[in-house]
Amino acid sequence: MKDAHEKGAYDAVYERRDAEARAKNAVLLTKGPTGVAKVKERKKNCKSADLSRKRKKRQEDGLVQKLALLTEEGVALLGRLGC
Repeated sequence: MKDAHEKGAYDAVYERRDAEARAKNAVLLTKGPTGVAKVKERKKNCKSADLSRKRKKRQEDGLVQKLALLTEEGVALLGRLGC
């Protein structure tokens, strides 16, 4: 998976999805007030999902930092014990 991302394969997928979403929004906008309401709801959901992903990423980063700190403390304690 990492190799595909480095090659830019994921970027193409995201660009395609973004283009499809914009096209669908454009079609919905032509359907009057109900379409406009649906587009607003879609944008709100997208923003909410984005914030959720960012929050999850921050939590993961925090856990990694805590793990690194605990590992350092464990190594220091083992050093004091002479292991």
